[in-house]
Amino acid sequence: MKHKSIFNVKSIIFYFFLGLYLAWSPTAFAQWAGGSGTSANPYQINNVGQLTTLQTTVNGGTSYSGLYFKLTANINLAGNAWTPIGTSSMSFKGNFDGDNHTISGLYINTSANDVGLFGYATGSSISNLGVITAPGGVNGGNNVGILLGSQNGGTISNCYVTGAVTGNDVTGGMVGNQPSGNPTITQCFAIADVTGGSGNNGTGGIVGVLRGSMSNSYAWGEVIGTGSVGGLCGTISTNGVANSCYAVGSSNSTSYAKVGGLAGNITQTSSRLKNSVALNNMISSNYSTTAGRIAGAKVYDNAGITDNNYATSDMKVFINATPKIITSDINGLDGGTQSLASLKNQTFYSNTVSWSINNINDNSKAWNIWEGINLPYLQKQSSPVNNIYTLGTVLQGNFRSDVAMDSISVYIKTGKTYSRLAKANVNNSNHTWTCSNSALAINGTLYVITYETGKSWPSYPVNYNICNLPLTFDVVNGNTYTSALNLQTCITNLQNTTINDIQFSKAGGTAFDANIIPSPTTYSVNGVQTIYARATNKFGCQSVIKSFQVKQITTLLFKEDFGSGDGCSTKPLESGTTAYTFGGDLKTNGRYSICSQLSSYYNDYFYYGAASYDHTDPGKGHSLIVNADFEPGKFYSLKINNLCPGTHLFFSAWIFNLVNPNAYMTAQFMDQGTTFNDPDLRFVLTDGVTNAFLAEYNTGSIPKVTDPATNWRPYGFDFITASSSSVILTI
Repeated sequence: MKHKSIFNVKSIIFYFFLGLYLAWSPTAFAQWAGGSGTSANPYQINNVGQLTTLQTTVNGGTSYSGLYFKLTANINLAGNAWTPIGTSSMSFKGNFDGDNHTISGLYINTSANDVGLFGYATGSSISNLGVITAPGGVNGGNNVGILLGSQNGGTISNCYVTGAVTGNDVTGGMVGNQPSGNPTITQCFAIADVTGGSGNNGTGGIVGVLRGSMSNSYAWGEVIGTGSVGGLCGTISTNGVANSCYAVGSSNSTSYAKVGGLAGNITQTSSRLKNSVALNNMISSNYSTTAGRIAGAKVYDNAGITDNNYATSDMKVFINATPKIITSDINGLDGGTQSLASLKNQTFYSNTVSWSINNINDNSKAWNIWEGINLPYLQKQSSPVNNIYTLGTVLQGNFRSDVAMDSISVYIKTGKTYSRLAKANVNNSNHTWTCSNSALAINGTLYVITYETGKSWPSYPVNYNICNLPLTFDVVNGNTYTSALNLQTCITNLQNTTINDIQFSKAGGTAFDANIIPSPTTYSVNGVQTIYARATNKFGCQSVIKSFQVKQITTLLFKEDFGSGDGCSTKPLESGTTAYTFGGDLKTNGRYSICSQLSSYYNDYFYYGAASYDHTDPGKGHSLIVNADFEPGKFYSLKINNLCPGTHLFFSAWIFNLVNPNAYMTAQFMDQGTTFNDPDLRFVLTDGVTNAFLAEYNTGSIPKVTDPATNWRPYGFDFITASSSSVILTI
């Protein structure tokens, strides 16, 4: 044992005939909850039966052109197979206002074309509606989207979709195809995984093929296809314009493909992609030279086709599995380069890409942003959370101070389906939330979604990766006493994973300082305070937060470093200091030496020889080396005199288990048996005058190590004297 002691220290219609007859419209027999179908008094729908009536009447030939519908309650389709409202020959031509309600549990599985909640709409307005898929999502042939298969003119505004959608050709998270009519999509978002089949025309996060305008919208999810694949649009075609949008997630091809963070392919001189941002983590194409951070390809290189677009510097682009060399160009396929930090600031969006955005919580602009914290979100959306952290099975964090939350929930994603694990407790007084549930004790990714008071739509999901990484502080009894905390002395034992960084915090475990790579680095800590830390690996998985106390000493009362010099000292400890025998063969139990290194004679028994094993003075510093006996025994004792009552003392020792776990061990080197016991030390403090017991501390078993150069560890405890003027420390 190499030992140095140093003493310092988160609805029925009733009708009847009057006169000869009652004139009626095609809707007179429709079973609605109320209304007359005008814009001022729309037909009301509040249950599955009424929504089904809309579907069967439209598909039976009633277009409802110029008429209005309003959803007056949330509807759950419960995962039952749904037939889309409208076909290419029987199109829905009315107007549908969701009135900020949702239709959930949408499940479709068909090989037909024009598939979604609505299959085909012509000149329709669909607004203020949220659509959530059931497990299994929406599956169809060509022209497939969660909300609408084909949008032939008309407007979609203030809508969102979540879930999964799969199609053969022309597939989008919200809308599959825009065949004609200059349709519009504005202030919408899609949180969806989108999968295209063998068709090559377009797979996109919001729309498969854009032939109208899309603005102030974003997509969040994974997009996979075989043709033109993009985070927002698979293809931007004739008269298609995307402006002031962004995409998060990944865009990938499985075969021939043109792949881009925002658009896969831009095909016409009238096409435009501008003032938009790609925040995808990865873009990958299996086709040569057709992948870009903004767009995979553009058929024409006319000015303005791609204009003033940007991408995060963290995005990776691969072509045939080979990393692409990026050229920053705001008008090019790769766009200009921005750091993720800058993409969380209002200044960039207001000044650089001219978005309608505000960093205060109001509805005066299209977008809101929590300055410096999160990505932009739409004005009808809830503000996302921040600073998520774990303490065991407790997940918690905070939210912006100028909002109130109705609810916050934690979800897990299985396949392509989000399932709620638990609901958090919200404290609107201090803007924090806490979710305590045994279901949170997982290795995987959790997603936190908020519902803010006064807002119609939920936030986008903020993900938090939990891997339960082991993070052990090498501290003394949970306390580190120092005025400058060296990372090398307090972070150890990060096992079974590659740690990417370690973060420290002085602010209650919620606001972490910049990442600190655990190499020789000093984290300055002044005064008495609690320090929090967490580890993160290269996949973004984090450990639970650990905490420890940092206290500051002012007077060093005693320090024993056992001297220095080559080899071993010939001078034993002072009489009475130890009950062990000095010198001789250290293979014999109950002996000790004071050395800077051991000779090769001990090769099969201890770590030996390497001067770098020394803790304080490489090559020269002596250590007390003890081969303990099988019975407890005093190997070091110290008396400290002239203490004042109420003195706060700290006793510590740097200790290293010198037994080599890989050594060849035989009985000839042992006095008893063939088992090496790990040392287990007890610090005992008694009164220096009366010998009365005052305190004790046990190190527990001190484990063997595999790298002696880095495994010195501090052990010890603190104590406040009462009336004692002197104390005796015995180890």
